[in-house]
Amino acid sequence: MNASELQALIRSRIPVADFMQLEVRSLTPDQVDISAPLEPNRNVHGTLFGGSGTAIALVAAWSLVHARMHTQGLLQPLVVAQQSTQYFKPVTDRVLARAVFAHPQAWGEFTQRLAQGQRARVPVQVELQQHEGQTAARVDALFAA
Repeated sequence: MNASELQALIRSRIPVADFMQLEVRSLTPDQVDISAPLEPNRNVHGTLFGGSGTAIALVAAWSLVHARMHTQGLLQPLVVAQQSTQYFKPVTDRVLARAVFAHPQAWGEFTQRLAQGQRARVPVQVELQQHEGQTAARVDALFAA
């Protein structure tokens, strides 16, 4: 799966992503970058709406896990089991959600459990960045398959 295929998948499977104008910027086995403009995601103060920020981050996190599962032929449904968001400063411009595996070694256990027909979970961390990489928020998520 490449970035343009992931973009098409997100648009077809997550309708709100189209309204939010999410754009897959890059996709590697270890990182996904998704950006979105401020305008369709702003709050009454003209900054990023907290719910939009969390949604953008969760789409990036889901994309990271889903793309790697797809590459490895793992077809189990994938859902978010838990998440927490911590904002450090308001987002006043285009936002970039950068998703990485919180514990890279957890991937092996995740895939091993799936191969044994068991439920599995994998932690993902997402930074919401603005203005040349300034971190505005962090989202910690746990995905289950």
